[in-house]
Amino acid sequence: MKTLLMSGLIALSVGGVAMAQQAPRGPGAADTDGDSRVSQAEFVTAAMQRFDSGDANRDGTITAEEMRAGMEARRAERRGEMFARMDTNGDGSISRAEFDARPQRGDGDAERGDRRGGHGGRGRGGHGRGGGEMDADGVTRAEAQARAEARFDRMDSNDDGFLTQEDRQGRGDRRRGDQD
Repeated sequence: MKTLLMSGLIALSVGGVAMAQQAPRGPGAADTDGDSRVSQAEFVTAAMQRFDSGDANRDGTITAEEMRAGMEARRAERRGEMFARMDTNGDGSISRAEFDARPQRGDGDAERGDRRGGHGGRGRGGHGRGGGEMDADGVTRAEAQARAEARFDRMDSNDDGFLTQEDRQGRGDRRRGDQD
């Protein structure tokens, strides 16, 4: 019964995965030329690709409903990835042994840190910083581009026109300094 339930949940998640084909995310995803730094043009282009992938009806505005749908699709994708990691033998179900062998919270901190740390702390409300609340009418493509440019300027701690690992480390140092 539990196997059937888990299989049903994964089937529902897989349906959301098709919708969740989002533009690449994370600090390195925008580095299209592979020089280990992100120019403002690369940063804004990546942000606009994410905007375009979230604009489901292609009207140039992301509404609150489109944003919720995108977030749910990303959650479903993460659930599917988690299921796939736990289903080590790939048979489409998670046995008791596979379940018991899964990494416990804290075992994957390094992986989680690579994915979430150093690029705005999305898990702590990073989406809203500097962008304000979403209007009842949504966010237009022009507004999203202006916000991306402003976000890049805030993140470029040494004002050299590129985001590097040093900029990300500097942001973390500033955040810690602000909290003391």
